Amino acid sequence: LQSDNPELIRKAREITAHCTNQLDMAVAIYDWVYRRVAKVPTVSLPSALDILNDLRGDCNEHTYLFVALARAAGLPAKIMVGLVYNEDAFYYHAWPAVHVGRWLEMDPTFGQPGVDATHLALLEGELPNQLKLMGMLGRLQVEIVSEE
Repeated sequence: LQSDNPELIRKAREITAHCTNQLDMAVAIYDWVYRRVAKVPTVSLPSALDILNDLRGDCNEHTYLFVALARAAGLPAKIMVGLVYNEDAFYYHAWPAVHVGRWLEMDPTFGQPGVDATHLALLEGELPNQLKLMGMLGRLQVEIVSEE
């Protein structure tokens, strides 16, 4: 995730310069990633530094950049992988979680500062763990029992 890269550290400090606590820092990073990274379908192996320079990508790129910036700012953060319910179906999705006294899952791709019940986390971690999801595809069944 390259969170120790000087360019990422510099950007994290710039984004969080006005913040007074960990939650403010997480929200500032979330907001910056949500507003600055163009939502573009991408097939790549995400690199936080490449994403910072390109500012384009899908859920993986938004998540990798958020996690790298959060860690560069001194916040524990991790990658969540699972399914998201969108337009009457479940789809693969990645989003970050950040520790701000408690774990808080955010979605800078969809613009959700706190994820809701549409996000079903199945795994956490970087690419090696994400590949385990491939073994689940086609075997998962999700049933919505009520909707409000």
